[in-house]
Amino acid sequence: MNNSQVFYRKWRPKIFKEIVGQEHITKTLQKAIVSERIAHAYLLTGPRGVGKTSTARILAKALNSEISSLGEPLNNSDISQAIDTGSFLDLIEIDGASNRGIDDIRSLRDSTQFKPSLGKYKIYIIDEVHMLTIPAFNALLKTLEEPPEKVVFILCTTDAEKIPSTIISRCQRFDFKRLLDDDLIGRLIEICNEENIQCEPSVLELISRQSGGSLRDAENMLEQLSISFSETNQENSSEITESQARKMFGMVDKSVVINFCAFLLNSDLKACLELVNIESEKGADLQKLFLGSIDILRLCLLKKANVETEIITNFEVDSNLLTIINDINVNHILKILQFLVTTKPNNNLSSPIGFELTILNALKRENEIQNIPSNIQEQQKNLNQDITKNQISLLPNNNKKTSQEEKIIPPSNKITEEKTTEEKTTEEKEWEEILWMMRRTRNHKYTIGSLLRNTEIPKINNGKISLRFKSKSILDLFKEEMSHPKSKNELRKAIEKIYSQSLEIELRAPKEAGTESSTLTRKETPIVRQALSLGGKILSEESISPNQGD
Repeated sequence: MNNSQVFYRKWRPKIFKEIVGQEHITKTLQKAIVSERIAHAYLLTGPRGVGKTSTARILAKALNSEISSLGEPLNNSDISQAIDTGSFLDLIEIDGASNRGIDDIRSLRDSTQFKPSLGKYKIYIIDEVHMLTIPAFNALLKTLEEPPEKVVFILCTTDAEKIPSTIISRCQRFDFKRLLDDDLIGRLIEICNEENIQCEPSVLELISRQSGGSLRDAENMLEQLSISFSETNQENSSEITESQARKMFGMVDKSVVINFCAFLLNSDLKACLELVNIESEKGADLQKLFLGSIDILRLCLLKKANVETEIITNFEVDSNLLTIINDINVNHILKILQFLVTTKPNNNLSSPIGFELTILNALKRENEIQNIPSNIQEQQKNLNQDITKNQISLLPNNNKKTSQEEKIIPPSNKITEEKTTEEKTTEEKEWEEILWMMRRTRNHKYTIGSLLRNTEIPKINNGKISLRFKSKSILDLFKEEMSHPKSKNELRKAIEKIYSQSLEIELRAPKEAGTESSTLTRKETPIVRQALSLGGKILSEESISPNQGD
């Protein structure tokens, strides 16, 4: 082997037996080769670094070189060696990401008309095939359906969902799975023995977890550690420790993650924030602390639920954390874990503020949910009190009120003292629930909940709910927002949920008061409102006809 090659190329599998963790695929292909039941197109899909391209090359060797009774290609044959070195003319590898146009596929289609020059089959391996354009897929479609004799296509992809179903239906599909930790550790041990790398078993476990089931990633991480800490030229090379591996990959120590989880489960906000800031000052990767805490909390949840698996059995729980798990309710773990999983803190390593906000929300969320109704009432009461104070400050400082002064403030805008929860009618309580449900609904310009707060308590009659707005301008804004179908649909759902029936929405303008309505309209003009705010009052009003002039 060439020592200058990186590990994932140096230790690339050369026969089906060396493919790690994909026996359900390799056994099927070996039987197909032995029985000579060769498909004209294969689709290999799965995560990165699990052996798709390696399997495609081994299949190309098995189809063209001599094979054993088990369907394995013989590595000492000329064709196998030519394929390993990339000099075999009948194996064409195409990168779908850089050759994704229709002209590239047309050139490929034209080359399929030539018979194999050296082997039995002409093999086309198209890697990252999902990157092809739609016209390119259409150009490939006819060739896949009726390929020339002795031509085999092997399509490899990490995202089969982007491939047209017409392409998939013309291929034999093989789904590669993410590699298990045991499979990865076994392969890493083989490489360590061959490369004379000494490391603690916990290092290999750490690498297998960090690699996410990708053997290529695991081999790269092992090579990086061996370059940094292992002296491969000496017989007595130093052993790579777990602390060295964590330092190399910017990972937080496991004990720190366990302590952090214990603080979370105890709802100890101060301890959580102190730990995060200490790790941030050390230069630790807070994202890995966040992800590590999710893993530990998941194991705590499974252990609390008495789930018995190998990973739970091997989970070494700190005595303090074990005591906390036994004392708390499973729902408490679930709520914290659920919030962390659905929240991703800002990936800004220069400041821990994103992580701190996530902790605050995770620990306070349950209390906030319980206090939502009282908070709404308190905020509404404070808002009404502020409105009352502002309106009182606008009145002139004159104890004697005329009938015209009383008309300045419409009766619908007079604020009465806030009712307590016990005094509120059923209609008021139901309407408050509607306002709460629509408090954040905005699909056009305006929040529906805010607009609905400017209506009277609605009346329900003959399958209709009547919404009377206190101002025509707010009614116009509401109509504009309801022109969006999604806004209208969400309001209908909220009404149906609260009132347990489907109601037709009827919009009504403010109450009319004959000639008084037009008078109030003139009083609500900006210049009049400004005069009133400065302490002025209306003595009399006269109607000016269009014929009157200066």
